[in-house]
Amino acid sequence: MNKYFFALIIILISVGLYADIKVEAYVNSTKVRKGQQFRYTIEISGDDADKVKQPDLPKIKNIKNRGVSTSSSSSISIINGKMTQSVTKQYNYSLVSLQEGNVLIPPVNIKFKGKNYTTSPIKVNVSNKTAAASPSYGNNYASSNRSRNNDSDNFEDNLFIEVDYPKGKNFYEGQAIPFRYRLYKRYNIANLSFEERPAINDVWIDKRYEAEQADFRPVNKNGTRYEMLDLRTEIIRPNKTGTIIIPELSMNVDVILRSRSFFDFDRTQSYVISCSPVKLNVKPLPPTDSPYFTGAIGNFSIRSEVSKTELKAGDSFTYTLRIKGNGNFQYFDAPSLPENPHFRFMEPEKKVIVDNSAQGSLKGSLELKYLVIPREEGKHSLPAVKFTYFNPDTKSYKTLTAKEYQFNISKGDYFTMRGGTAQNTVLMEGKDIAYIKKTAHPKSFKPFFEQLWFWIVSVLLLLTFIPSLIIYNEKSKLESNSGYGRNKRADKILKKYLKQAQDAAASGSINFYAAAQNGLMNYLTDKLNLDRGTESSIVIKMLKEKLPDSETVIKFEDFIKKCNQARFMPGGFNSETATEDFKLLKEILNKLNLQGKK
Repeated sequence: MNKYFFALIIILISVGLYADIKVEAYVNSTKVRKGQQFRYTIEISGDDADKVKQPDLPKIKNIKNRGVSTSSSSSISIINGKMTQSVTKQYNYSLVSLQEGNVLIPPVNIKFKGKNYTTSPIKVNVSNKTAAASPSYGNNYASSNRSRNNDSDNFEDNLFIEVDYPKGKNFYEGQAIPFRYRLYKRYNIANLSFEERPAINDVWIDKRYEAEQADFRPVNKNGTRYEMLDLRTEIIRPNKTGTIIIPELSMNVDVILRSRSFFDFDRTQSYVISCSPVKLNVKPLPPTDSPYFTGAIGNFSIRSEVSKTELKAGDSFTYTLRIKGNGNFQYFDAPSLPENPHFRFMEPEKKVIVDNSAQGSLKGSLELKYLVIPREEGKHSLPAVKFTYFNPDTKSYKTLTAKEYQFNISKGDYFTMRGGTAQNTVLMEGKDIAYIKKTAHPKSFKPFFEQLWFWIVSVLLLLTFIPSLIIYNEKSKLESNSGYGRNKRADKILKKYLKQAQDAAASGSINFYAAAQNGLMNYLTDKLNLDRGTESSIVIKMLKEKLPDSETVIKFEDFIKKCNQARFMPGGFNSETATEDFKLLKEILNKLNLQGKK
């Protein structure tokens, strides 16, 4: 009993010693006027945040410190029956700029339980100009729910969309490029919706992520505290060389204006905010004489494995080939297996995994599982598979080689086949040599085409050939025509989203609108042979050209707007209407299918 007691004491002491905290620093504005007061905040969060001593603010040249105020908050959350508590403590320093120019607030060091925590330096631009007073907007950009004064004068500094992509690089044709769109705000906003986006030529777009609802989280950006929302993540793949312009992403947003009178209500004002367009310089891939290059661009590794190496002829084993890394997964062909007369390879089971999160990394994997049957007994080798890819960072090709395997194949329980000729063993029962008969009684000969069995076999072969020909032609069309393949798979993909939408509608979940919108848009872009991620306005335009019934198109357009409102507008979601909206979704799909077949 004592040993358990002491063990518990040691665990509790260890938890206390290694309890971690988080330290951040930010200002309410990085652009101020000479003589203007601004706020510098050091925020400490964690279980032991209230036990940390007040940090010492170093002297800052041309900055006067008018004093500090403190505030603290705590939150309790219960997840899976486990209760956790988080404490946040803030030290707010009132600073005044004494001279124009750039001022650097140095890092602040905090030592707690033997560990050092250091904030990032922050640059503040002090101007001598007198800026016009900015309109009074509601704001809620702090980590807590309390409002604070917003001292920045520029609207663009407080509400904007930013696109994050690998900057300062030359890209290559076929290379996968992640684009991450984020919305930053310091105002209270409502009614978010995407603007119609201009058509993007000369690139393939794979939309990996789109926000299902307005889940903002507090972040520090360049020393300023914002609330940030991951809007959308796309993978851009250029299909030509030269200069390619990726147009801006725009959104409609209502900004809540605070009333100047106590007795008046707040009002809203609509704005359109956009990120800047992006110019990509795309180069052709350098020439290569490697026969193992199938279009892979990035940085990869390869590994193979077999289920067994000792087996009988006719038995089977599994050969697995895995390619992992960062690159244009889904856009290159699998490496070819070397010719081998000793093994028969079946069609592989293919599995591709990519990152569909908001982070939009190029990390992924390709797995191929082959069922392999040895043709004959003996000791045989399975040659190594080779795979060549282009690394855009090193600007060079690299060839990887998987493992080679040796197999010991014993005799199987069947007649083996070598070179297409049957090797039959003749067994004589009772006698080794048959006596020669002196008199022969030949049977009457009848041509085979006059025999019943010939016609039965011929009809069976014909009945088998026709379906085989149809299946072969269908497979060839799927491989050669990507649009035809997408059209055929559209219904299957739609069923998956409809199942998700039905379950979410039954439980009254907001996820219904995300599943319904994604399912409907993916279905139509596949049917119309448009790129995934095509804006709804372009889909609506094509539907108006193809469908005679404008009422169905109007219902589709209204349904997409309703989905955006439910997902992004505060108060736009009503769980009681999800079931009715699911019926509306089925009605729209039924009409689209009926009109599409006319």
